Amino acid sequence: MVDVQNSVTVALERLVDTSFASKLWSRDSNLWPEPSAGAEPPEKTLGWLDLPYKLSNLAGHFKNLNRQILADGFSDIVLLGMGGSSMTSLALNELFNEPLENEFPSLRSHVLDTVIPASIKEISEKLEPNKTLFFVSSKSGSTIETLSLESHFRSLRKPETKYSGNRRNFIALSDPETPLSERARAGEFGTWVSTPKDVGGRFSALSAFGMVPAAAAGLDIRKFAQYSGLMAERCRSDSIDNPGLALGAFMAANALKGRDKVTLITPKKYSAFAMWIEQLLAESTGKNGKGLIPIVNEPILNPVHYGNDRQFIVFDPNGDEPEDTDRVAELNSAGHPVFVVEAFTPDTHEIAGEFFRWQFATATASAIMGIYPFDQPDVEISKIKAQIILSEDRSDIKASDLAQGLHAIRAHIPPHYVALTAFMPESDA
Repeated sequence: MVDVQNSVTVALERLVDTSFASKLWSRDSNLWPEPSAGAEPPEKTLGWLDLPYKLSNLAGHFKNLNRQILADGFSDIVLLGMGGSSMTSLALNELFNEPLENEFPSLRSHVLDTVIPASIKEISEKLEPNKTLFFVSSKSGSTIETLSLESHFRSLRKPETKYSGNRRNFIALSDPETPLSERARAGEFGTWVSTPKDVGGRFSALSAFGMVPAAAAGLDIRKFAQYSGLMAERCRSDSIDNPGLALGAFMAANALKGRDKVTLITPKKYSAFAMWIEQLLAESTGKNGKGLIPIVNEPILNPVHYGNDRQFIVFDPNGDEPEDTDRVAELNSAGHPVFVVEAFTPDTHEIAGEFFRWQFATATASAIMGIYPFDQPDVEISKIKAQIILSEDRSDIKASDLAQGLHAIRAHIPPHYVALTAFMPESDA
């Protein structure tokens, strides 16, 4: 445990001594290894650093969006997207689904980021198509799941109104010169909101992808601008007090010591935010056989049951979980490294600052681990492999029930970790 703590201290001090934060803000491409073939270089992917400073203008532009939507007779808004284009909206919907300052958001807000039929049916039955505004969100403009969802909800109206009569019900969120934005320019959507080309999907929380649906739902984008700007300023300093550097050093130093399972402990209302972190860490660092493996929303165990490949990050900004103090002490006593993410205010809008802190920390941790965080070479490879597996009517696993299947799987994999992906409707069970 002492060895790990020393490694974290050394990593953080090295970041300070080498002016890492200053170099990151100056877009120094030498901080990370070369990107994969065909991927954008750092100077074309670091636009997220500027988003907190641009958010005030975005807030001003869309300050009346909620009232305008209500005036147009809409009762619901639905964000259609996958991954980075939808995770921010999921997190904000969960955080702000209760009264805020004695007010409710005036519109019912939904996020659909799945093609599971039961989930689509459940949301569809809640909506009146004529009174629903759909945000079709895709950075590439060609995400097949998102476009399939769009087609489904367009089909709920009469065929002859597919693009003319109901285009006012659909807003496109996409980069310039994508198939989706070109369709919008051709008149298939009520409007098109341009998203920044120099910001990757998982780093786009503070861009139009996350903030325009939030403005539509009636959330206060000015406060998001305020808190994200404050966090950005804190992340500029070449000091051990830089919150992004400290978090990044903790994650990377532990991972290099074999503790690569980043276990996040959060209050229940932050479970979708934890999922946002999960995607950010996994897709940014999980490549070339190494990376951070995020574990979120997992039942909390007795510390003695955790292996020595774990590191823990506790995030409880509002003090909703008083037992966290005891939990941290127990984990430390059991020899597990723990990092407590402390909020600067109890205001829930400070989540905007946390979006930025985690992005900065991810870029930092990646540099320490020798990983380029702004590409995703395995995403396309995974799609191809999945298509091959699905096309083959065979399996090396022979079992008659779940228990036998799990035993057979364990016999086929090395002693590292395995992810079981269940394509099932979400529930509280």
